Amino acid sequence: MKFTFLALLLICSVSCLAQSNHPFGGPAASQPAPAKVAKLELVALSAAYTARTTGSRSFAGQSVNVGSPVFQISPAPGDFGPAGQLEDVFKDFTVTNVGTGPFTITGFTFASGVDFSFNLGGIPGTPGIVQPGQSSPVFRICFHIGLNFGHLTDTFTITDDTTTSPHVFQLTGFGFRTAPDFNMSTPDGSPALATITAGQTASFNLLVASLPGFGTGGGSINLSCSGAPTAASCSPNPSFFALPDNNPGVFVVTVGTTSAAAPTVAGNYRSLWWSVLALPAIVLTRRRRSPLLVVLGILLCGGVMVSCGGGSGSGTTQKSVTPPGTYSMTVTASSGSISHAFPMTLVVK
Repeated sequence: MKFTFLALLLICSVSCLAQSNHPFGGPAASQPAPAKVAKLELVALSAAYTARTTGSRSFAGQSVNVGSPVFQISPAPGDFGPAGQLEDVFKDFTVTNVGTGPFTITGFTFASGVDFSFNLGGIPGTPGIVQPGQSSPVFRICFHIGLNFGHLTDTFTITDDTTTSPHVFQLTGFGFRTAPDFNMSTPDGSPALATITAGQTASFNLLVASLPGFGTGGGSINLSCSGAPTAASCSPNPSFFALPDNNPGVFVVTVGTTSAAAPTVAGNYRSLWWSVLALPAIVLTRRRRSPLLVVLGILLCGGVMVSCGGGSGSGTTQKSVTPPGTYSMTVTASSGSISHAFPMTLVVK
């Protein structure tokens, strides 16, 4: 109302000045200067009124159109969801000016800064003036589960020089306790499968990873292998190692098999020596024609023939062979009272 009254008063003053030299209220012939001065005063008054209503700037009597800044943040800070012990949840945010005038961000603050904080504890630098249509640098808020659990909250505040400042956001999240645990897999998550020929060695590359909190308690892993086929061996390497948090352990399970081999003939060589020794005895018995020696020679030759019969018998040894087939094997990892098994498949041709 005050502005309207002043404006009407100023307009009336302009009209009076313009007509002061004409007795009938007609147009002035040679007095343009007062009207020009009145027009400048009206523009200055309008600019000052705009500055007061938008809260933008002071113009020291100059006619400048500063516009109206509008604060917007994307996405809106809010719920960070659930997280386990020693886990982190990160979210990125950007402040944008969607108005027609600039504004200046002056600060970011957390009410407590315990469960919610800036990434790596760093406070982002204030971007200063944000021009219309422009955005601030991206900043990241971290939700960290340390010693607090359950429903967790904090208040995040951004201050600037707009009329809607401060901008206050409620941050929420849920922290749950995580029991120390671990599990195994192949590096790419595919099944552990190996195909070999008897006599070859199969290798299974595996890894074991822990949930947060396992390593902080000094967690370590013991490995064992079972289910190897006949004439085969199975062993993990290494069979024991420490497992820190966020650092999976890698190990290899090797399975050695046995192929078919030619039988040994050590017993046949012994029979041959007996034959060599038997020949002189037979010859001597024939020359001396002693009945006793003849009988002994016959018995000795019979024993040699029995031992040489067929080239086989108790003197022949044969090695066990890994038979062809598909075998289900298991590698077991244990730590204290926790134990997990991982399946492996071996195909022997």
